[in-house]
Amino acid sequence: MLSTIEYHEATAKTASTIEDARLKELHDIITYEKVSSVYQPIINLKDGTILGYEALLRGPEDSYFYTPIPLFHSAESEGRLFELECIARKKAIEGFIEQALPGKLFINMSPMSLQDPKFKSGQTLSLLESYQFSPKRIVIELTEHHPIQDYSLLINAVAHYRNMGFTIALDDLGEGHSGLRLWSEIRPEFVKLDKHFITDLSSANGNKLQFVKIITELANSLETQVIAEGIEDSQCLEMLQSIQMHYGQGYYFARPQRNPDTPERYPLPTPPEHSTVNLSRYARDIVKHSPHIDSNLLVAEAVDFFLKHPEFQAVAVVINHHVLGLLDRKQMTDLFSSRYGRELNARKRIDQFIDRRSLIVSSNTPLEIISKMITQRDHNNAQGVFIITDRGRYVGLGYFNDLLRAITETKISLAKAANPLTGLPGNQAIENAIQKRLAAQKNFMLLYFDIDHFKAFNDYFGFEKGDQVITTLAKILEQATHHSEFIGHIGGDDFILLWKEKDWQKRLSNLFNTFTECYTQWYLPEQIAKKGFTGIDRYEKTQFFSLMTLSVGVIHIHAGDFHFYHQLASISGDAKKKAKNIPGNSWYLINTNH
Repeated sequence: MLSTIEYHEATAKTASTIEDARLKELHDIITYEKVSSVYQPIINLKDGTILGYEALLRGPEDSYFYTPIPLFHSAESEGRLFELECIARKKAIEGFIEQALPGKLFINMSPMSLQDPKFKSGQTLSLLESYQFSPKRIVIELTEHHPIQDYSLLINAVAHYRNMGFTIALDDLGEGHSGLRLWSEIRPEFVKLDKHFITDLSSANGNKLQFVKIITELANSLETQVIAEGIEDSQCLEMLQSIQMHYGQGYYFARPQRNPDTPERYPLPTPPEHSTVNLSRYARDIVKHSPHIDSNLLVAEAVDFFLKHPEFQAVAVVINHHVLGLLDRKQMTDLFSSRYGRELNARKRIDQFIDRRSLIVSSNTPLEIISKMITQRDHNNAQGVFIITDRGRYVGLGYFNDLLRAITETKISLAKAANPLTGLPGNQAIENAIQKRLAAQKNFMLLYFDIDHFKAFNDYFGFEKGDQVITTLAKILEQATHHSEFIGHIGGDDFILLWKEKDWQKRLSNLFNTFTECYTQWYLPEQIAKKGFTGIDRYEKTQFFSLMTLSVGVIHIHAGDFHFYHQLASISGDAKKKAKNIPGNSWYLINTNH
């Protein structure tokens, strides 16, 4: 039997032997290129078409180094990371071309390698040229897992590859050391959102979805496309569609494969409808199509421009469609106001007077985001204007007054459209949601909710307690309604829900249970025990009132049965009345297909 010392020595020797064997295998893998690529599609979430494929490295099967993480980590510790990345790019490109896969090829690359002098020898470009394959179809994914020491060097390297035709993506946003700074510095065409923010999105609280929505809106303002990684179920996909996510990838579509499928498009759920009234407005809605001037103009020519256009306090300066900034009217005219101002300044070029810190936004930027940008800036914009572009090209100017007016109008419209107590969409939004489904020839469930014995409760306990019941029910209904469905508040204690057909009875039963669990918030223990309370009715008579319950008129609407919203009004009302004749929490179904 081994002693403790002998046992530890033997264990250490075994571990050392295993480590030596692994290092030998690692060097063999790199030296003899014993790796291959698998490909996972990246899907357009609007139409299901394939944007391209991400290439992922795989080592020998049944090997410790089969997955990329131990392979790359070990290669880095052995000083062979650059070699491995070169091999990975080569294998990815060769496999992509040999299979004639459609779209773009996304290949991973660390900023460390991108800044490596050896990489600038043009190996990747030479490989592409040998296959007569355009670098415009290659997207370099910068995978940032280490602090970046020299941003200027990285920016120059990125510019070098852009000039050769490559596209840039920032991988795993939210996981690396300085993702947002890297985004702002290199302005990638694509940003891939780390799967942490996508995994379990449908079961998490609203914080994840709100974060993803903010990132998507920020990307729109910077003319960047967002790719959500880690989509694994249809509910997650529908939530991403609801916030207009651009692209996605994950097991829901396909797992990484050596020989991936290449369908013309992947099937997607019907684009979801927001459960709240969507009256968002964007920079394009307030743009004024104003003229611009060239940066080569002289001060005298700029002054002449402002004299001919007294309505403009500033003008955008553009060179080759690229916006440099704003030129201020007052600054130009002040140059001529002194005794020798014209003689001294007339022949100067205007480029030295351009305000290059002017706010520039994409036409797709929400007005609320622009408002925040303006209030958070430390730069005083005396002209009260900002520049609006579309895909990097000058479109026109936006004015602060128009921005504030549009935001105010939107808030007023939202207030008019929503129920003031619950904030849920009101009657017009309900009508629009139903009419949209009828026009699209969809099957769906219409559920008309009403609270039994609510008036008696309201009279006995007071309006404040009654409002509490209504707002609580609104929250229960919202939690039970998926993002691709709809909830509206008619008024009082009446609500309309538009659900999908699947599992509606089970969901409704769970909803009833949740409502009943709230009795302790509204009633005294003895009232719950007696299943009601004694009070005065509208005729001043003493009466026993039962606890509140829910009655739901349910209409199973089949495609083509109805064409207009008003055709459903009497049917839904009738279904609700019949449900109220059933004691307790109840529903009554009318199937329009029978």
